[in-house]
Amino acid sequence: MNEPTTLHSDQVEELRRLVGTVEDWLLHTSFEVREDLGAFLTGLGWSGAAPEQLVTWLISALGEQTIMLRPSTTTPMEPV
Repeated sequence: MNEPTTLHSDQVEELRRLVGTVEDWLLHTSFEVREDLGAFLTGLGWSGAAPEQLVTWLISALGEQTIMLRPSTTTPMEPV
């Protein structure tokens, strides 16, 4: 089982930037690149879904992770 890893805030920001950059590039890339990526993901055995759907899922997951890596705008509440 994977053990939790603590990242320094600089590392989190760099990871967020990298994941967001890949997501943005995929959103603006050509059909041919997405088609190649879909074939690659299918070859990895991601699922039995259509290659286009796999690419859509990947882009969506990257976007969600980018959001999750944003710094919190609120401070955690103290336990009562």
